[in-house]
Amino acid sequence: MVTHFREYWLFGLFFAIVTPLQVLWAGLAFQNPANTRLLKIGAIFNLAIVGIWIVSRTIGLPFGPEALEAEGIGVKDLVASWDEVLIGVLVFAALTR
Repeated sequence: MVTHFREYWLFGLFFAIVTPLQVLWAGLAFQNPANTRLLKIGAIFNLAIVGIWIVSRTIGLPFGPEALEAEGIGVKDLVASWDEVLIGVLVFAALTR
């Protein structure tokens, strides 16, 4: 998160908001796995974050210090995005059973 704040304050703020929300969602989903609405919201939220990541790595975000310049793909962000995809896919698979 610190690296993102150094790059651009809005990027840091994004992660400062998203990270606790993901942790909160995981805890709530663990406590109440039968709440399909909660599960769907979390899955969509995680997949939306992956969508933002894909845009940032292909065409670049439309704002920030390097607007519309694609960022490189790092191991950490690739693993995090893969985890978010798996969360979304697994939640939707579980809900359709």
